[in-house]
Amino acid sequence: MLYFIIRNGQQTGPFTIEQLRAMGLSGSTPIWLQGTPNWRCASEIAELDGYLLPEMPPPYGPPGYARADIGLFDAGPSGKSRGVAGLFAILLGGLGVHYFYMGKVGGGLICILLTIVTCGLWSVVSLIMGIMMLTMRQEEFERKYINSSSTFPLF
Repeated sequence: MLYFIIRNGQQTGPFTIEQLRAMGLSGSTPIWLQGTPNWRCASEIAELDGYLLPEMPPPYGPPGYARADIGLFDAGPSGKSRGVAGLFAILLGGLGVHYFYMGKVGGGLICILLTIVTCGLWSVVSLIMGIMMLTMRQEEFERKYINSSSTFPLF
Protein backbone atom coordinates (compact mmCIF):
# COMPACT_ATOMS: atom_id res chain seq x y z
CA MET A 1 0.00 0.00 0.00
CA LEU A 2 1.13 3.54 -0.73
CA TYR A 3 0.40 6.59 1.40
CA PHE A 4 0.39 10.32 0.67
CA ILE A 5 0.70 13.04 3.32
CA ILE A 6 0.29 16.79 3.59
CA ARG A 7 3.42 18.44 4.96
CA ASN A 8 3.97 22.22 5.06
CA GLY A 9 0.86 22.65 2.95
CA GLN A 10 2.16 20.39 0.16
CA GLN A 11 1.03 16.91 -0.79
CA THR A 12 3.97 14.53 -0.80
CA GLY A 13 4.32 10.84 -1.48
CA PRO A 14 3.85 8.08 -2.24
CA PHE A 15 5.40 6.48 0.86
CA THR A 16 5.39 2.98 2.23
CA ILE A 17 4.27 2.41 5.82
CA GLU A 18 7.93 1.89 6.85
CA GLN A 19 8.86 5.28 5.38
CA LEU A 20 5.97 6.94 7.24
CA ARG A 21 7.05 5.36 10.53
CA ALA A 22 10.56 6.78 10.06
CA MET A 23 9.26 10.29 9.33
CA GLY A 24 8.04 11.07 12.81
CA LEU A 25 4.57 12.31 11.94
CA SER A 26 2.14 13.91 14.38
CA GLY A 27 -1.28 12.40 15.02
CA SER A 28 -2.96 15.26 13.14
CA THR A 29 -0.93 14.84 9.93
CA PRO A 30 -3.37 14.31 7.02
CA ILE A 31 -2.79 10.97 5.27
CA TRP A 32 -4.43 9.46 2.22
CA LEU A 33 -4.20 5.76 1.50
CA GLN A 34 -4.44 4.69 -2.11
CA GLY A 35 -7.85 3.18 -2.76
CA THR A 36 -9.67 5.09 0.01
CA PRO A 37 -12.07 7.97 -0.69
CA ASN A 38 -10.96 10.44 2.03
CA TRP A 39 -7.97 11.85 3.83
CA ARG A 40 -7.57 10.77 7.47
CA CYS A 41 -5.45 11.85 10.43
CA ALA A 42 -2.35 9.77 11.11
CA SER A 43 -3.77 8.91 14.55
CA GLU A 44 -6.57 6.99 12.80
CA ILE A 45 -4.14 4.58 11.11
CA ALA A 46 -3.47 1.59 13.36
CA GLU A 47 -0.15 0.73 11.66
CA LEU A 48 1.31 4.05 12.89
CA ASP A 49 0.47 3.54 16.58
CA GLY A 50 3.60 4.07 18.63
CA TYR A 51 5.38 5.92 15.82
CA LEU A 52 3.67 9.31 16.07
CA LEU A 53 5.28 12.35 17.66
CA PRO A 54 3.43 14.10 20.48
CA GLU A 55 1.20 17.00 19.46
CA MET A 56 2.36 20.60 19.74
CA PRO A 57 1.99 22.25 23.15
CA PRO A 58 -1.09 24.36 23.87
CA PRO A 59 -1.06 28.00 22.71
CA TYR A 60 -0.07 29.30 26.15
CA GLY A 61 3.38 28.79 27.53
CA PRO A 62 5.90 30.38 29.82
CA PRO A 63 6.01 34.17 30.35
CA GLY A 64 7.06 36.01 27.23
CA TYR A 65 5.68 33.28 24.98
CA ALA A 66 3.24 34.64 22.42
CA ARG A 67 1.39 33.17 19.49
CA ALA A 68 -0.08 35.28 16.75
CA ASP A 69 -3.08 33.00 16.20
CA ILE A 70 -4.78 33.62 19.57
CA GLY A 71 -7.97 35.46 18.72
CA LEU A 72 -9.46 38.38 20.60
CA PHE A 73 -12.44 36.35 21.76
CA ASP A 74 -10.61 33.06 22.38
CA ALA A 75 -10.64 32.00 26.00
CA GLY A 76 -7.31 31.77 27.76
CA PRO A 77 -6.19 29.14 30.28
CA SER A 78 -8.54 30.64 32.86
CA GLY A 79 -11.51 30.34 30.50
CA LYS A 80 -11.83 34.14 30.28
CA SER A 81 -11.54 36.15 27.08
CA ARG A 82 -9.96 39.59 26.93
CA GLY A 83 -12.40 40.51 24.14
CA VAL A 84 -15.46 39.77 26.25
CA ALA A 85 -14.00 41.54 29.30
CA GLY A 86 -13.04 44.54 27.16
CA LEU A 87 -16.52 44.84 25.66
CA PHE A 88 -18.08 44.57 29.11
CA ALA A 89 -15.77 47.35 30.33
CA ILE A 90 -16.64 49.59 27.37
CA LEU A 91 -20.39 48.99 27.33
CA LEU A 92 -21.21 48.29 31.00
CA GLY A 93 -18.14 49.60 32.80
CA GLY A 94 -20.05 51.74 35.26
CA LEU A 95 -21.82 48.63 36.55
CA GLY A 96 -18.55 46.73 37.03
CA VAL A 97 -19.71 43.85 34.81
CA HIS A 98 -16.16 43.29 33.53
CA TYR A 99 -14.92 42.74 37.10
CA PHE A 100 -17.73 40.29 37.84
CA TYR A 101 -16.88 38.45 34.57
CA MET A 102 -13.22 38.19 35.63
CA GLY A 103 -14.20 36.78 39.02
CA LYS A 104 -13.33 39.97 40.94
CA VAL A 105 -16.64 40.49 42.81
CA GLY A 106 -15.08 43.01 45.19
CA GLY A 107 -13.82 45.02 42.22
CA GLY A 108 -17.29 44.99 40.67
CA LEU A 109 -18.84 46.32 43.87
CA ILE A 110 -16.17 49.03 44.17
CA CYS A 111 -16.83 49.98 40.55
CA ILE A 112 -20.56 50.40 41.22
CA LEU A 113 -19.80 52.53 44.29
CA LEU A 114 -17.35 54.72 42.33
CA THR A 115 -19.93 55.20 39.56
CA ILE A 116 -22.48 56.40 42.10
CA VAL A 117 -20.03 58.67 43.96
CA THR A 118 -18.67 60.25 40.76
CA CYS A 119 -22.13 60.60 39.16
CA GLY A 120 -21.16 58.27 36.33
CA LEU A 121 -17.71 59.72 35.53
CA TRP A 122 -16.11 56.43 36.55
CA SER A 123 -17.46 54.99 33.28
CA VAL A 124 -14.79 56.98 31.41
CA VAL A 125 -12.06 55.11 33.34
CA SER A 126 -13.78 51.80 32.54
CA LEU A 127 -13.97 52.80 28.87
CA ILE A 128 -10.21 53.37 28.76
CA MET A 129 -9.59 50.11 30.60
CA GLY A 130 -11.79 48.25 28.10
CA ILE A 131 -9.87 49.67 25.15
CA MET A 132 -6.63 48.60 26.79
CA MET A 133 -7.99 45.06 27.33
CA LEU A 134 -8.87 44.81 23.65
CA THR A 135 -5.36 45.80 22.59
CA MET A 136 -3.24 43.66 24.93
CA ARG A 137 -2.08 40.08 24.44
CA GLN A 138 -4.06 37.32 26.16
CA GLU A 139 -1.05 36.40 28.32
CA GLU A 140 -0.78 39.98 29.59
CA PHE A 141 -4.55 40.11 30.25
CA GLU A 142 -4.35 36.89 32.27
CA ARG A 143 -1.41 38.15 34.31
CA LYS A 144 -2.74 41.66 34.94
CA TYR A 145 -6.43 40.98 35.58
CA ILE A 146 -7.19 37.30 36.11
CA ASN A 147 -4.18 35.94 38.01
CA SER A 148 -3.63 39.16 39.98
CA SER A 149 -4.19 38.92 43.72
CA SER A 150 -5.62 42.45 43.64
CA THR A 151 -9.34 42.80 44.27
CA PHE A 152 -9.52 45.87 42.05
CA PRO A 153 -6.86 45.64 39.29
CA LEU A 154 -6.66 48.73 37.14
CA PHE A 155 -4.53 49.57 34.14
